[in-house]
Amino acid sequence: MRYPQISSRHFLASIVAFFCATLCIQGQPVHGENTSATRMTTLVSGVENNQRSQQSVALFNSPTGVALDSVGNIIVADAGHHRICRVSPKGVMTVLAGGMCGSEDGTGSKAQFFSPLDVAVDSKNNIIVLDGNRIRRISPFGVVTTVAGSERGCTDGFGTIARFNFPVSLAVDKQENIIVADAGNNRIRSITHDGEVTTLSEIHTNNEPSKPLALARLVSLTVDREGHIIVVDRSSCVIRRIIRNNGSQARIDSIAYRCVAEAQLRLLTNIAVDNAGNLIAIEQGGERIRKISPTGIITTIASNTNHTSQAFFSASDLALDAQGNIIITDSRTGTLRKIILP
Repeated sequence: MRYPQISSRHFLASIVAFFCATLCIQGQPVHGENTSATRMTTLVSGVENNQRSQQSVALFNSPTGVALDSVGNIIVADAGHHRICRVSPKGVMTVLAGGMCGSEDGTGSKAQFFSPLDVAVDSKNNIIVLDGNRIRRISPFGVVTTVAGSERGCTDGFGTIARFNFPVSLAVDKQENIIVADAGNNRIRSITHDGEVTTLSEIHTNNEPSKPLALARLVSLTVDREGHIIVVDRSSCVIRRIIRNNGSQARIDSIAYRCVAEAQLRLLTNIAVDNAGNLIAIEQGGERIRKISPTGIITTIASNTNHTSQAFFSASDLALDAQGNIIITDSRTGTLRKIILP
């Protein structure tokens, strides 16, 4: 379980400090390279080092998950303040729900969250929130309900009968199912709109029948335009693609990428996929944003030490806007930023 005031994404990333040796796409090693200049702007400032005060409630405190709705509003899980916020395209921040630590459903400020970790938005602009071992939904009218989960465990079923164990990431697929990386159970779970939870796949570090299966360590997931689930597995330092047959049964189709010593690509912690199929990822420690092309070319988009005008210290999550620009939350400084690509 996550603890209040601490970014679990950053915790997951910080406990891993190794490099992997090769990158394989269809068996071929690929080398990395650096990018040309990008521009970074600060959208909303925040509270550094979790220093909460009366004056800080109008700012972010350890923001974690980020997503965008259909009209370009940025949705942020403000974990340190136990709330979900919206930032309009003009930069106006509004608290949608929460503000107190707990698990009560309700409308607006009457609802409670426990350091929400991740957010996603469905086609009707409902906001899906990963909140401890619960999956919550916020309607466009600010009504918060619990879709699935309650106490820690590993059980499929409807609503609060279902159990999760330290889920770390979620996304919404084209069928409006909520896809969850259930890290403590090493499973990818699916939740229908009505709250039925099923297990799509149990992730292992290899898929070779001749080798014993070892449990993986899930960090993040996303869903690409074809509906494939892309999963970061930190134990093997790989990214896996999961194919679902008829939207239900799942199989691991291939290992998409491995870490590359030549490109100094470290463990990836959070990922998104752009319209061209490029993987946009935060590296371990949150100090570098990388792009991996469909052909395996690795480039640095932004980092604490390169050409960007404003350094970020601990990127927690990222999302892509309609123009392909990258929105990042910085949990350490409490800042929401946009990386504008050339």
